[in-house]
Amino acid sequence: MGRKVCCAKNKGKNTKKHDGNNQQGKRKRGQSKKKLNGNHDKKEKKPEDWLKKRSIFFMLPYWEHNKLRHNLDVMHIERNVCENLIATLLDIHCKTKDGLQARLDLVELGIRQELHPVVDDQGKQTVPDAPFTMSREKKEMLCSVIQNIRTPDGYASNISRCVSMKDCKLSGLKSHDNHVLLHDILPVALRSCYPSIDVMRIVIELADFFKKLCSKVLDVHELGKLQESIVLTLCKMEKTFVPSFFTVMVHLMVHLVEEAKLGGPVHYRWMYPLERYFFIFCFVIFNNPQK
Repeated sequence: MGRKVCCAKNKGKNTKKHDGNNQQGKRKRGQSKKKLNGNHDKKEKKPEDWLKKRSIFFMLPYWEHNKLRHNLDVMHIERNVCENLIATLLDIHCKTKDGLQARLDLVELGIRQELHPVVDDQGKQTVPDAPFTMSREKKEMLCSVIQNIRTPDGYASNISRCVSMKDCKLSGLKSHDNHVLLHDILPVALRSCYPSIDVMRIVIELADFFKKLCSKVLDVHELGKLQESIVLTLCKMEKTFVPSFFTVMVHLMVHLVEEAKLGGPVHYRWMYPLERYFFIFCFVIFNNPQK
């Protein structure tokens, strides 16, 4: 009986110890929550806090004197501008920058009343044609020109494989394909099927801007005129396209000329050589399978 009693006493002590540990754990958890809540209350973020954020690169002694702190990649800017333009002109599903939601934004902003959605007798909202809206015949004409075009060897890839005549859309374009389309093919392909003269002028001015910017030799005296031309082109685009067309990449075209003045020709700074070099890594580096 003595042993049983001793065991019972030990069990009681053990249970008390476990209860004490549980209570201490609960207290610690409660305290940690209070600390977290306290820290959260102290570090409330405000919308204007991003203006106070300072990059760690400013700890370098020469960084405040560095004029070219950000190198904008012309390759990706060209790609995004060309994709926005083609997807909006051909009205490609899930890629176009025009739609019912974009037109409702115009209603909310109170601008471009001729592009506002129209409600019919059945209560359905229909979107009126914009200056950049193309008919089915013009879309087929544009796609057929791009599909049947022939380029010299090494100039471009086989762009015809990216054309779908059934859906009148382009898909699977590489960065260099967009580069060639925007510079040379698109201004020629749209000559007989452009939706409006304003859109045609915008495409020609964009092609002229990027061709001069991507040339091997840059004239410093001509860069000022190039900066003025891209500013006027963006103003024309704002008058023609809807606000949803203007993503960050479209805006960055304004800063390319200033970076060319500081950093020199574009082909020394864009991503084409690095992208080709990354392709080699695909055959050299392999991920170990997770067991």
